[in-house]
Amino acid sequence: MFELKNVSVGSGVKQRLQQINLTVRQGSLTAVLGANGAGKSSLLNLLAGELQPSSGEISFKQQPLAHWSQQQLATQRAIMLQQQRPVFDFLVLDYLLLARHAWLETEAQSLAHASKIIQCLALQPLLDKPVTRLSGGEWQRVQFARAWLQVVAVTGVDHAMLLLDEPTAALDIFQQRQFYQALQSFVAAGGTALVVLHDVNQAARIADQFILLQQGQLLAAGSAEHCFTQTNLCRCYQVAGHLQHDVASGKCYFHY
Repeated sequence: MFELKNVSVGSGVKQRLQQINLTVRQGSLTAVLGANGAGKSSLLNLLAGELQPSSGEISFKQQPLAHWSQQQLATQRAIMLQQQRPVFDFLVLDYLLLARHAWLETEAQSLAHASKIIQCLALQPLLDKPVTRLSGGEWQRVQFARAWLQVVAVTGVDHAMLLLDEPTAALDIFQQRQFYQALQSFVAAGGTALVVLHDVNQAARIADQFILLQQGQLLAAGSAEHCFTQTNLCRCYQVAGHLQHDVASGKCYFHY
C-alpha cells in the first residue's frame, strides 16, 4: 500500500529519518518498533501526510501521496493517535458518525455501517455518553471504532489502511486483548494496519510484518523470520537479550 524510496526527514545532524526504503504491503499487520527517538512517530506522521519528507518519494497505492486529495485519503486510510480528544461534548454516537463525512451516503447508510462496528467493539453502553467524560480506555475504544468506521465501504475494508500510534496505552490487559482481537479481525477482513508499539512481545503476538528503526535509520523490514531476531532486537534497543520460542503459539518472544 505504501512505498517509501530514499525518504529522509530533516537535514544535517537533525535528521529524524535517513534514507528509508520500505514497502507496507496490503493485507498486512505491521508493527513499528524502536527505542525512544528512533523515528517511529516521524514515520507514522509521514504516512499520515502530517509530515513532509525533506527528500525521497512516498507512494500510496502506486500514486504519489501528495497527489491524493484529503477527501480521497479520508475514505482510504484513517489515523488513530494517542489521547487526542475533541473539546466539544459530542455524544459518542454523534462523534462516530462524523467519520462518515467524506462518504456520499444517506444517514441510514451511515448508521448501518456504524451499528456493525459498534456491535463488534461492544460500544452500546457508551453511545449516549459525551466523549469528554469517557475514561482513557473507553476513549481508545471509541477512537478505534471511529477510525474503522471512517474507511469501511459497502464492499468492506480491503481497500483501507489504519495507522495507529500506541493504541492500547490506556487499556488494561483484558481490554488490550479485546482491542488486538478486533484489529486482527479488521486485517482478516482484508484491511491493512500499521501500528507503532513499545511492547516488543505484544508486537510478536499480533504482527506478521515488522519495521525496526534505530536512530532514524531502517534496521530491518519484513517478516518475523527476517526481522524479529535476537541480533536485530538487541541492536535496536541496545540491550542484551535472547529469543524464546513458545511452542503453543509458535511465536518467538524477546527477554532481556
